[in-house]
Amino acid sequence: MPAQEADVQALIDGQAASASLLPEAAVALAWQLKQQCYAAWSTAPPRAAQAAAALQRLATAQPALAEIAALAAWTAAVVCLNQGRSADAVARLDESAALWRQLGRPLEAAQTQVPKLAALLMLGEHGRAAECGTAARADLLALGDVAAASKVSLNLGSLQMRRDDYPAAAAHYRQAA
Repeated sequence: MPAQEADVQALIDGQAASASLLPEAAVALAWQLKQQCYAAWSTAPPRAAQAAAALQRLATAQPALAEIAALAAWTAAVVCLNQGRSADAVARLDESAALWRQLGRPLEAAQTQVPKLAALLMLGEHGRAAECGTAARADLLALGDVAAASKVSLNLGSLQMRRDDYPAAAAHYRQAA
């Protein structure tokens, strides 16, 4: 197991001295934990929760690194979604997006809106979901993240299907393609 993977596993196990990490190493580990959380989101929710908890510990140990705090809020939202706490997920995703904007990172801020759209749909807040999705799709396209914009278009298509607006749904599905 490479050293960085061992560091990530140690953080997940709660055995790492994350306060002693250099900032660059802490940020790299934070991104790995976010990736592990997302990889396990739908297939192994307890594993996603472990990665999110480790990321929260890392954020607490490295309070000066807003990038880690933004990632911790993002992964906390994933756990909230897995636990059916959609309103809490929306709040955590808004927190993450605000931190990314403060850091001058509009792409990451826009990417947080993809799961937020899903959370709003779960809450039945279709109007807010449509607004969120439309804005996120435009931002993602402007920033060059076509894959995430396509995911948003798929979700918007599903929203329009629920509303029995089949022409609008078809338009969103064509955009996704």
